Amino acid sequence: MNQKRKPDGGAHRVPPLPAPSRAVNFASSTGKNNKKSPTPAAAAPVRQTAPPQQPPDDQEWERTSAPEHCTAVPMELVSQGAPPAGLARAEASLPGSIADDDDDDGLAPDAESPIVAGDDATVSDRSSNSAATTASDATNKNIGTTTVRVCGTKVRVPFTVWTFVAMLVPIGLLVAVMAMRLEDATSELAIIADHKPFAEAVGSCGGWLMRERGTLGAYLVSGSDEARTALDTNRAGVDVACGDELTARLRELTHKSNAAPSAVWQREMKRHIAMLSALAVWRGEVNARRADGRAVRAFLTDSITVSSEMLTLVADALDKAGRSFAALVTLVATRNYLGLARGVGNAIAAQPPSANISALLNEHRDADAQAHVAFNMLRGTAEPSLRKKLDGWAESAEARRMWELLDTMADPNGGAQRIQRESAAAWWPDVSAGMAALSDVEQAHINRIHSGEARVDVRDSALVMSLGTLACLVAAGLLAHRQSRVRQQLEAQMLRQQRTKAAVSAFVPRFF
Repeated sequence: MNQKRKPDGGAHRVPPLPAPSRAVNFASSTGKNNKKSPTPAAAAPVRQTAPPQQPPDDQEWERTSAPEHCTAVPMELVSQGAPPAGLARAEASLPGSIADDDDDDGLAPDAESPIVAGDDATVSDRSSNSAATTASDATNKNIGTTTVRVCGTKVRVPFTVWTFVAMLVPIGLLVAVMAMRLEDATSELAIIADHKPFAEAVGSCGGWLMRERGTLGAYLVSGSDEARTALDTNRAGVDVACGDELTARLRELTHKSNAAPSAVWQREMKRHIAMLSALAVWRGEVNARRADGRAVRAFLTDSITVSSEMLTLVADALDKAGRSFAALVTLVATRNYLGLARGVGNAIAAQPPSANISALLNEHRDADAQAHVAFNMLRGTAEPSLRKKLDGWAESAEARRMWELLDTMADPNGGAQRIQRESAAAWWPDVSAGMAALSDVEQAHINRIHSGEARVDVRDSALVMSLGTLACLVAAGLLAHRQSRVRQQLEAQMLRQQRTKAAVSAFVPRFF
């Protein structure tokens, strides 16, 4: 077969091609089952013969270097992927079940199968695909992509998602800390709101007890109908403020209070009822004009002090507003001593000029001195907002007139006689006007506690928590966006590298 004659008439056989290790199925680039295939007749091996006596020249070798079924393939067709004619004939000679293998079931190479064109290119393509797959896996690792199984499904999670999740940790800590602070401020605001009516009732009860104490001295001295009418009016105010309002507030706190246990409020309730019972006894003695005025005034002074000290139970339950609430106790104490000095002075003003008032003057001087000490202590311990109000009150005309009358009455050089001659009628209304202005300062302080510190703290805590959370979310979003852009750039760079490697790995074997 394939014998060519030389010009000299001799016969020469083409040296056989070396037997390939395997043949490649050109219908598929890869094989799975590697089945044995029968060698087609057209691809039968060339019989071995003795080597020629004389090697052929170049032109003769070009004509006789390949068998008839294995034709030369131009490089242009190989590079363009067009199947050569000899390759098509080799495929056509295969059985249909093997030649038309579309499910990637390759052939097991036969040791005697001939080499066909395109085998090196196919193997090179396989290597390129495998390298590309490996490079793709490496790229996923390099760009920070993590594969996570979710319900049996693999999900690729970019590094930006993990970064955003990591940023949620400080956000959660910020929210937790600010939530605790907000909870404390809200709890304190609830305590103030629940006990504001109680604080107002304590102040109102103390004020009416001061009025009753101030008018009973004049009634004990003179016994006039005018003095009895004023005393009865103030008693009616005490019955409403102390007997009804304060008792109702204490009963509410006994059943529900977040400042002190119920047992504590029950104890205070018993003390208040005992005070009202003792007050009723003293009123009977005053009505008969048998009571000692100084003893009655001392009892009422102690009753006012005990009532105001109940506010310390609320102040102890507060954190930031505790100091403000405790200032109410000092405010009531200051008004208590001012009211005592007013009541004793009212009894002195009701005396005739020839009466012995030495005992009353000593009592008034003690009350006046205690009032000055209480006010100075109140101003010195008050917070800036309350101190500003107290300074404004001290500069008012009502306060200056009140202090003038009290100090004049306490003057040992005939001050009481001057009040009796010149200001006996103006004593009660002028001193009461100054005390009423101080009572307004007390009410303004209660309103500021309720609407000021606690509410501002709640607002600030909520604002800080909202702004901090928003800032963390924005920072996390910007960081994730930046990392996403970097990841896209890395992906594009790695893709270009893979394409370059694939092109080089496909070009070099075909070229050489």
